[in-house]
Amino acid sequence: MRRNRIYYEYYDKYLNNGKEIKEKYGDDFTSFLRNWHPTQKMMNDFRKVAEEKDVKWNDSLFAIDKQFIETEIKGTIARSLWDRNAYVQIYYQSDKQLNTAKNLFNEAKKIAEKKSK
Repeated sequence: MRRNRIYYEYYDKYLNNGKEIKEKYGDDFTSFLRNWHPTQKMMNDFRKVAEEKDVKWNDSLFAIDKQFIETEIKGTIARSLWDRNAYVQIYYQSDKQLNTAKNLFNEAKKIAEKKSK
C-alpha cells in the first residue's frame, strides 16, 4: 500500500489535506500524538481508496495489520502537517521491540546497581 501511495491518496482525498485536524490541533503536535486516532469511518474510507487502487482487500489480513495501518495513517498526517520527526514519534509509540527495550533499561539499571554494591 505504501508503494501505491495509498496513505497519501487517502490523506488528500478524504482528509482534505488534514485541514480539520490542523484547525483542531494547530501547532500542538503533542496533543495530536496523545489524542487523535482514526475512526471506523476513516478506516472504511481508507479501504475505499485501497480498493480504487486495485488492492485486494482481505478482512482477516486487515485485522492482523489494523494497528499498523492506523499508525501509518496517523504518521502520514503527522509528517504532512508537522515534519518527519513527528512521523517517527508516531511510530515509536507502537514499536513493540523499542518499547520492550525501553522497559528493560530500568531492569538493567537495577541489576547494575546490585552488582556495584
